[in-house]
Amino acid sequence: MSIKKEKEEFLSCLNANLPLFGITSKDNLVAISGGGGAAKTGIKNQIIIFEVNSESKFIKKVEFDTGLVAATCISFHPKQNLLAAVLSKEIHFYKINNSFEFNLKDKLDTNSEINYCNFENYDGPNFLTCSEDSSIKLWQYPGLKVDKNFFNDECKLGALEAIIHNQSKRIFGVYRDSKIRIWSITENKINKIINVVNPNFKLRGCKFLNSMNCIISCEWTVKQPSYISKWDSEGKLIANRKVCKESCTGFAVSKDEKLCAIGSNTGNIYIINLSNMKTIVENKAHSWLITNMCFSNDSKSLISISADHSCSIISTKPQQSKFLLYLLIIAFIIAILSIFIKF
Repeated sequence: MSIKKEKEEFLSCLNANLPLFGITSKDNLVAISGGGGAAKTGIKNQIIIFEVNSESKFIKKVEFDTGLVAATCISFHPKQNLLAAVLSKEIHFYKINNSFEFNLKDKLDTNSEINYCNFENYDGPNFLTCSEDSSIKLWQYPGLKVDKNFFNDECKLGALEAIIHNQSKRIFGVYRDSKIRIWSITENKINKIINVVNPNFKLRGCKFLNSMNCIISCEWTVKQPSYISKWDSEGKLIANRKVCKESCTGFAVSKDEKLCAIGSNTGNIYIINLSNMKTIVENKAHSWLITNMCFSNDSKSLISISADHSCSIISTKPQQSKFLLYLLIIAFIIAILSIFIKF
């Protein structure tokens, strides 16, 4: 499907002046993170928090350094003024007051490289981590003690991301060996393994959609098109569709579960309507590869970050098809010509 790229859909953009890796949103706040890491490049490792106003413009509220390590994944607490940040094998919990003053409240050392973290609410408030040792852990929060450890002996390639489905008491884990493993939380065992549809492809992420009772996943590989797949709640394939010809470097699902977004290695963003798997927005949001994305709380906009150091906001409003635009232009030309012919 060909999409018209309209300037009014590009709402706001800023340059953070550092490589960006992590992004999270809450209410009208957006936090981004990144930096030069331990390399002595002169680029700081920072977390920057913005407010997004009614006109979708960024207003910087606070920025602070994270030391010698760049935060690669960050997560807002859904109810508290708290931000969690992954710094290699540690997670730092920052308390942020109403004046946007911050302080380090807690620190968690996991003894393994962490790929993902998120605040959850399974059987009480807790915290989820995915690590390179292939473990997915649920931590008590506050307290920071391991409540459950989902460890897979067969996979030594790392757990990249995980989603808890409270209703069925399951965890959907995305692993570096390109498989989704569905864990029973109560039994602490794998009930199902989902393989990628396209051989030799990798998983960028997955999400369980409560509204549709299905799983959505994104598959990619180098110099090949990117796909999204829809599975039923037991892991049976429902649909598989090519979204774009570029490699996917970012994947996100809206909070209302109606949309998903794919960010590419060329800086393009594709927003898909999950009910019919059709692309409704295509936007050249960045000049280089997209590293991460998240939707706003109302799902009306998408915030993305890139290796080109920029952060942008685009509208999720469906764009007009070029085909329809061409028909209108042709009809207009025919109408003008018919008037000239009469005279």
